[in-house]
Amino acid sequence: TWKDRKEKRIEEENKVVIEWANYKNPKTNNAIYAFTQDLSIGGAKILTDINFPLDTIFIITLTLSRTRQIITLPAYVRWVKPVYGGDLYEVGLEFIHEQPQTVSGLFKHLFGKDLRPSLAEKIVEAENEAANSA
Repeated sequence: TWKDRKEKRIEEENKVVIEWANYKNPKTNNAIYAFTQDLSIGGAKILTDINFPLDTIFIITLTLSRTRQIITLPAYVRWVKPVYGGDLYEVGLEFIHEQPQTVSGLFKHLFGKDLRPSLAEKIVEAENEAANSA
């Protein structure tokens, strides 16, 4: 249940474009296409045909259909689970928040309200401090 998680996850399908330096496909300009299965401030579960290595870091662009926002941010792979006989993979992503605008955009999309800029900045600062102390 969502009570076991850091943040509440909302089940919804949004388009995801992943830019990963190790992926070479000239037909798609090295872009990987996926869909979210659920989404939170801190991360997402996506469905893709790529079996990403754990801890892979890449840039994702989320097209949030309900609020018609496009958000680009780095994320890393926390877990991978094969589904549908190994033809597809559920991938757990954790977002790396570097910009207060991405936090605010996700908050507005998920909860229907704007997040005060100072609070979004504090979230980004706290994430940066945690990353630097690790």
